[in-house]
Amino acid sequence: MARPRYTRHDKGQVEIAQALRRMGMVVWDLADLGGKVLDLLVCWRGLCIPVEIKAEGKRKRLTDNERASMMELAEVGVTAIVATTVDDVLECWPKATDSNVPSSGNQHDAERGELGDGESCPLVL
Repeated sequence: MARPRYTRHDKGQVEIAQALRRMGMVVWDLADLGGKVLDLLVCWRGLCIPVEIKAEGKRKRLTDNERASMMELAEVGVTAIVATTVDDVLECWPKATDSNVPSSGNQHDAERGELGDGESCPLVL
């Protein structure tokens, strides 16, 4: 498969990646790879989770490739997150990894170690 020359990033993707990096997470932007590769790979405290970024209101509109990727990952025990904001990623992290992350995109919350519980996350597929 040839690498796409240009892949459109979903609205907010750059901002989400930057906010997660400010919190100390490693974020690889993979969106330009296309195909079945999800937008971001987010790593923190020894765990890496694929994240698909969707523009607000388009959360349910996964492509066939995105859906296939998430199903393939689920078969080997990897849970992907679909998010429209940095708070979505942080809220969903506990359910995707069984670990906690800071509860908001605020750098000071991360430094204080405030943790989310993942209870209201409907986005983990």
